[in-house]
Parts: sequence; structure tokens; C-alpha cells
Amino acid sequence: MAFIRRVRTASGATEVQIAEYVRGRQRIVEHVGSAHTEAGMLTENLAEMTIEGREDRAV
Repeated sequence: MAFIRRVRTASGATEVQIAEYVRGRQRIVEHVGSAHTEAGMLTENLAEMTIEGREDRAV
């Protein structure tokens, strides 16, 4: 099952990734984007839509 992973970068931006656990480790499925502001965090919505699309294809 995929989840949204948010990580702070060295420049202070927030990176949004789609990740999943495989054998107890996080595997990055896709890098969605990064942003320095809350307005830029709209990429998180894109990540959620991407996860939903992936789960639909897996079934």
C-alpha cells in the first residue's frame, strides 16, 4: 500500500514523494514535487490522486 512521504530538504523545501514499504524498507515509487510554500504543497493533492490511480490499476 502506497503512502505520501513528506521530507524536508537542505534548502528548507518540502519534498513530496509516493512511497511504499517493501521488506521493511521504504521504497520511493515516484517523486511528485517539492515546494517552499504552503501554496506549493498542492503537489500533495496530485500525489493522493496518483496513489488512488495506482491502487485502481492494481485491483
